[in-house]
Amino acid sequence: ADSDDSGEQLELIAGMRQALQGQRQVAQPKNWSAAATKAAKSNDEKVRREATALGVTFGDKQAMAAMRATVDAADADVEARRQALDSLLRVKDPELLPSLLKLLADPELREPALSGLALYDDSSVPVAVLAIYGDAAPAAKRAALATLCSRPAYGLELLKAIEAKKIATADLSGDLVRQLQNHKNADLDKLLADAWGQVRSTPADKAAMIVALREMLKHPPAKPDLQLGRAVFVK
Repeated sequence: ADSDDSGEQLELIAGMRQALQGQRQVAQPKNWSAAATKAAKSNDEKVRREATALGVTFGDKQAMAAMRATVDAADADVEARRQALDSLLRVKDPELLPSLLKLLADPELREPALSGLALYDDSSVPVAVLAIYGDAAPAAKRAALATLCSRPAYGLELLKAIEAKKIATADLSGDLVRQLQNHKNADLDKLLADAWGQVRSTPADKAAMIVALREMLKHPPAKPDLQLGRAVFVK
């Protein structure tokens, strides 16, 4: 908070964000309020943006409100909105759900919004996701399915949609079927059995999975499946 040099400010703030990466929310340092006020008055837009993102990590309500405003601003820079959305999802902003639901109509941010919805337990989520599924691009459909498999209640709505022929059975891949099985939910298991027959993991299946996982660790994919990862993380 003592430096007036924007370069030093940016380096310090960026360093703090890097150090705190992966942590959902951290207690505010005692001097954060003064530092945030100073950064907000900076002539350097990067300093202001980085400070706001750092404030989100500290649970700063003003910073989170500013980030939500950026996410909601349809005329704002898409990358700025994407970064704001990512910052809010990292801390599981409790007020973000309405914005995520609106973003389902935004082709530019639909995919990250679909992934982010896995973090929220609300009955409106599967209804909204299923409503846009048919018009979604392949990557967005994958994100939608991962989110719908993230919670038992969401999975039930997905399987009912498949039962009603609104979604093709073939759209649900083996890893997502296993994700649904892992919920250990009797209603889910019944609907899965109705759609695919009795789904069991044989010793051979488990052995093959172990081999596949070992190979994956040796040769990790260039682009990880973030949608499924976020859905699994919810558990």
